[in-house]
Amino acid sequence: MSNTAKKRKGFHWMKLLTLVAVCLSLVRLGGQMKKYQDLQDQAQGLEKELQQVQEEYQAKQTQIELLNDNAYIERLARERLGMVKAGETLVMPVDPEKEVIAAAPASEDVPME
Repeated sequence: MSNTAKKRKGFHWMKLLTLVAVCLSLVRLGGQMKKYQDLQDQAQGLEKELQQVQEEYQAKQTQIELLNDNAYIERLARERLGMVKAGETLVMPVDPEKEVIAAAPASEDVPME
């Protein structure tokens, strides 16, 4: 074999090794890019979840503030429970198709103030 033939044979091996190394690098880079994109998607999902939790927290804080307000508690008691203060008379609209429930008169033992 001549000197030129040996160089050609070695040159082809170097090309092949270089091509394999480049392909492996591209495959690995592709895997890293996929991981990066998955992490970006996960981060966006977590940011949305954080936003929802912060909104829920703010709503609960507002509710706590309202429940510490006596006027709000009184309004709830009047609207939801039909409670009245001593000396007041409860007036409720009557729907003829629904069952009528009579309200008990206000007790003077537990005044609502």
